[in-house]
Amino acid sequence: MTYIPRYNPSPQDQGLIAWTCDPATQNTTQIIPGAGQLMTAKLVLPVLSTVTNIIMSIATAGSALTSGQNFAGLYSPSGTLLSGTADQTTNWGSSGLKTIALSSQQTNLPPGIYTVAFYANGTTLPTLRIGTAGSSWPNAGLATANSRFGLANTGLTTALPGTLGAISANEFAWWIALS
Repeated sequence: MTYIPRYNPSPQDQGLIAWTCDPATQNTTQIIPGAGQLMTAKLVLPVLSTVTNIIMSIATAGSALTSGQNFAGLYSPSGTLLSGTADQTTNWGSSGLKTIALSSQQTNLPPGIYTVAFYANGTTLPTLRIGTAGSSWPNAGLATANSRFGLANTGLTTALPGTLGAISANEFAWWIALS
């Protein structure tokens, strides 16, 4: 009898460095819950890595987004901004898989838990792909301070914060990847 091990997809199978979870588990969508709210998602870099892009899946385009007020960024394990992106107003105004270049490529990042944060402003915010909404599973068993998915700040308009403050737990398991 031949043993075939169980196959668990990894980001590397798809040419990615890290992801929040297997994209096959993303079975619903969620609009970014509020203008200027800094949403966060943690990703594990398993080995020394160079990160160039943040990847997100926009299910429904944003509409009448405010120019110069839609950003994403990569934060270090200590919560310091490593690099942000250019304004995403045009990019998030259409649906599909979005490969978003960091303003500055991050080389030789040591293994660790990094955070991607993003926010949008406008009349109708974009809707992203997520896991099951309205459940506690994304942060199950974690203290609020260790939340995998959370909310770090509110009222942002034109710049990402240089450091992440306290992160409160959020129920939305955003699908985000790094390449």
